[in-house]
Amino acid sequence: MKYRSVLLLTLLTGYALGQSKPDCIRIKNAAAAALEKGALRDALVKLRALKVCDPSLNTFVDNKIIEVYDSIRTQKERAEEAQRRAEDASEAERKAKEDAKTAQRKAEASAVSERKAREEAERQTTIAEGRLKTMVSRKLASTGLAVQSETDPEWHLSLLLGLEAMGLSYSSEADHVIRNAMDHLPALIKKFPCGVPVSDMILSPDGKHFVAINDKLTQVWQVKTGRAVFKMPGNAGKSALFTADGSKLILASEDYKAFIIKLPEGKLIDSLVHKQKEVELLAVSEDQRFLATLDHDIENGFMQGAGEVMIWDLHSRKIIHRFSPGNTLGSSHGKGCFTRVADKLVFLAANLEAWEIDAGKTKAAETFAGYLTNDGKYILRLLQENKGFTLHRFSDDKLLLKGDKEVRDFKTSKGGRYLIISNQQYFQVWDVADRRMLYEWIGSSSMSADDVVFSDNERYFSFTNSTSVWNTSSGKEIVKTFWSEATKTVQVGSDGAQSTVPIHELEWSDPAYCVGFSPMGDTLYTKTRSGDLHLWQITPGGAIAIATTPMAVTDLYSAADNTQYISDYQGVYKWDKSGRLDTLRHIRRFVYALAVNEKAGLLAFGGNSEVITPEKIGVRTINLANRDTGFIPLMATVSTIDLDQAGKLALVGTATTMMNNEERGLWIIDLESKAKKRIDSSELTYYKAFFWKSRNKVLFAGGFNIQLKDLEKDTVIFNELYSNTKAMSVDKDFKRIALGTKERVSVYTMDKDDKPSSPVTRHFSGDIVSTDFSASGEYLLIGLQLKDYYKGALVIWNLKDNSIALQITTAKLDKAVFNRANNDLIIAAEGQHIKVYEWKEAALLKKAAPMVLRPLTKEEWDAYVGNEFPFHMKK
Repeated sequence: MKYRSVLLLTLLTGYALGQSKPDCIRIKNAAAAALEKGALRDALVKLRALKVCDPSLNTFVDNKIIEVYDSIRTQKERAEEAQRRAEDASEAERKAKEDAKTAQRKAEASAVSERKAREEAERQTTIAEGRLKTMVSRKLASTGLAVQSETDPEWHLSLLLGLEAMGLSYSSEADHVIRNAMDHLPALIKKFPCGVPVSDMILSPDGKHFVAINDKLTQVWQVKTGRAVFKMPGNAGKSALFTADGSKLILASEDYKAFIIKLPEGKLIDSLVHKQKEVELLAVSEDQRFLATLDHDIENGFMQGAGEVMIWDLHSRKIIHRFSPGNTLGSSHGKGCFTRVADKLVFLAANLEAWEIDAGKTKAAETFAGYLTNDGKYILRLLQENKGFTLHRFSDDKLLLKGDKEVRDFKTSKGGRYLIISNQQYFQVWDVADRRMLYEWIGSSSMSADDVVFSDNERYFSFTNSTSVWNTSSGKEIVKTFWSEATKTVQVGSDGAQSTVPIHELEWSDPAYCVGFSPMGDTLYTKTRSGDLHLWQITPGGAIAIATTPMAVTDLYSAADNTQYISDYQGVYKWDKSGRLDTLRHIRRFVYALAVNEKAGLLAFGGNSEVITPEKIGVRTINLANRDTGFIPLMATVSTIDLDQAGKLALVGTATTMMNNEERGLWIIDLESKAKKRIDSSELTYYKAFFWKSRNKVLFAGGFNIQLKDLEKDTVIFNELYSNTKAMSVDKDFKRIALGTKERVSVYTMDKDDKPSSPVTRHFSGDIVSTDFSASGEYLLIGLQLKDYYKGALVIWNLKDNSIALQITTAKLDKAVFNRANNDLIIAAEGQHIKVYEWKEAALLKKAAPMVLRPLTKEEWDAYVGNEFPFHMKK
């Protein structure tokens, strides 16, 4: 390195010695320029070259070089200082960012902590409110149960308590209160707000229309659509009369006219004019040709005398007959009717004066002694001094009934089956066909025969001053649509404290009255003075549909088209959505089991017979399309039956009885060839058996175990000991099996190899009679027979969260299944009755809510709940 420096110095020296004076000046100027620009290293090189070029300048150059080195060092120090400052600033910025992030994390953590604390506080509040609501709900429900257990239960009040309880918190007790109340109350089908108060409301005989009358407006409504098809201002409807077929309405107005309206069009087609007299409509002939009216002279607003009867020919619109009755018509005993006497058409007045109607003249016919009943079929005669009565058939005057009580009012049902006699002390119902009195109510001064309204089918009656419905033959009050104005003492709370609470009427203060029944007798029509018409379902509202079989139900199948197939001890039946129970086959032997293949349109059933012959006992089939039947003899009692997917094979299990055990076992039967093959005989009784996925595998449960067999491989896939099996069901995807024993239900989940998992088990307080999976497999419907022999229960087990979704108390239960067309419905067999229930809470509340038209009042709330849950917080 030393020699290289010497060499370089020598070269530079030589180079400098060789330089001229001007070159030195140029180098000096270049060094100065570099110094001026701050190019210190370049200036240092130039100064060293100048020192070689001009040695005389050595001292000057050395000083400059020292200055340059000082500047370079200073510049370096400044750069380093600047770099240190920059690094310090960067570090400070980094720390600031970290501090900001730390602060943000702390803030976020604090916010999360606050949010969690707030959520926890809200959760605790919700839990506390939920517990309080649950407590109050149970208190309301228990009060509802107490009301229902009284001698004369106020069902509306109990339903209202149940709805209030359910609105706070779902509970099986509230559910029970609601359903039990609905079983004693009618469901509100429809409400017509007429818009004005009504003085009268009359139904058409076919139940399709009704006329609402007041002094300002007369309206004719169509029941099905709720549409007003005819309106007439003023008092057009002083009185009204429908023709027998309901196709025309005749209105008598205050201005001495009678209008004829054609229905359903609501078209005014004719009018009849009277001469300044009050018009009352009496009757119209069955062929709609003749109309009987009664004209009264009016003096000071009151009718004078008996009036004049006019017979109108509606074809010519002329009065063809006039006559004066012996006494006032239009009385409480009826207005008279057109009928035939000795093959001649006559108008028969209520006082039994009769006038023949022929081709244009009137002559008085025979005058009968007594009173014509409202149906025109009977004559009621009073005994001397009104100490009794006799009832005679109008056609031949034959004596039918005799009573020993004073008669004030009487009425017969439309078909003439029942007669009601009343005065201020008693109310009697007579069966005319059986010629006997059915029952008598003593001290029923407010119940008059004159106010009775019968249903067309004669099964029910009500009163024009009431909204309750009674069964005609038994006298039992079936339903009650409104509360009476009264007070009731009920037990409130577990401490036994009692409180007297006012029972208010519903939303209106004016009373409601019965107007009539639908032609089928299943709907009650009521009116209010405010002008509302209500249609009520007479069948108690707990079940949305009911069918009754001749004997107790033994098996039940629900099809996807909403058809239910039912068996009882004497036959099999079809119950479709029309509501009609159709007998598929009636036999004089016991039917225990049935199966349906919807795709093949085939039903198979079997049971036992008192006659032990091959011709009488075995498996029977019905082609659902043409009702053709088949029969395969089997000398054993059939206890379970299933059909394969093609509908060609039947899997039949038998039960051991005191007779008919020759062919006991589990059988595969070819329904076409009638060939039989016994595949198992290990069980005394086969409670349930299914084809498993195909005809090659079968699942069956007996008295001691359950087995899944592969028939093709002749192997047992699994075998579980399971004694006292009472019920078994399989979901539609063959993924789950439900087994019910005496008081326990176990659910197995099957893997792809058809091996079961460990079961999930629940215990119940009753014997298991049936199980059924919903279409989704999420719910299991369990039918229970409770310790009280006459009571059962429907339980729905939510398999997804292992909770009980529903528990309904029923009558004695034989079987229950989900409705395959709508899994929100349950089909339950209770003795001879098949009932359809809505089981989901929303559907239940939707159906129950219209049955009561107001919430609990604050006074009632305070009486039932007190200060535990303030009334203003209820919502």
